[in-house]
Amino acid sequence: MLPTTSVSAPPPSDTIDPPLRGATVGKQPVSRNPSPVKGRRAQPTVAALEKQFDKVKVNNVDKASDVEKPLAAIDAAEELMAQKTVADEDYQKQISELPLLEPGNKINNCDIGVGFRVRDGYKVSYDIDHVIVDKGRDDLYDKTNIWAFVAKWPVGFAWMYWTDATFGDEKLTLGQCAIRFGMAIFSKPGGCQTKEIFLDSRVTGKNSFVIAILVDGKDQLMSRQKEKNADVYRIWRSEVPMNIKQTIQLRELLNIRQKSDHTRWWEM
Repeated sequence: MLPTTSVSAPPPSDTIDPPLRGATVGKQPVSRNPSPVKGRRAQPTVAALEKQFDKVKVNNVDKASDVEKPLAAIDAAEELMAQKTVADEDYQKQISELPLLEPGNKINNCDIGVGFRVRDGYKVSYDIDHVIVDKGRDDLYDKTNIWAFVAKWPVGFAWMYWTDATFGDEKLTLGQCAIRFGMAIFSKPGGCQTKEIFLDSRVTGKNSFVIAILVDGKDQLMSRQKEKNADVYRIWRSEVPMNIKQTIQLRELLNIRQKSDHTRWWEM
């Protein structure tokens, strides 16, 4: 059972977010680096890379450069895998050290730091200054699950607004809109940037859905309008449901194919 969240007395939209409203999380985190490693697809083995190397056609083995290039590629891949393994281990250790909030806890936002953890089944709510964990627990909880809410990332935003509402005559979901019409980053007054999903083929900001707001490229803001909308909730970058994770991966692949300047979903 996923934890639910709510917000009371939301601050103005120009207040840095002390999240959340109706945040929905899932068991499959995104595979950005750094990120929690659970559920991540395994990196290719060295043997698999060597098998790929065996398929390389070398026209003239007398030329050192003909064999040095694929060998260098394998060396680079091995080094990359080693680096990612160390990064994953370090980050997983950081996740395990996030404060575990207990039922009834009321913690000041200033004390949260880079994030926190909550046992499955407990409702989390927020006011302007605090994170609050309810004392009651949902009946359909999994006692083995602990959810990580990572609030600080080296690049990009930590959570996004989402909705299960549909749009247009075709009743497209927000994910379908992201795939069909794409996304864009808009600059706003005061050093703010918004990331928005287009909702129709006109691809304009007049008909789009704002998923995130950053100021000065680092501090994430909340939207008063979205916080008051009961149909809108938040999804944390560290805990993304599988169906939305698949949407994110497909959109990023399309961005690469379409040579977009902004390929990464979670970055401005």
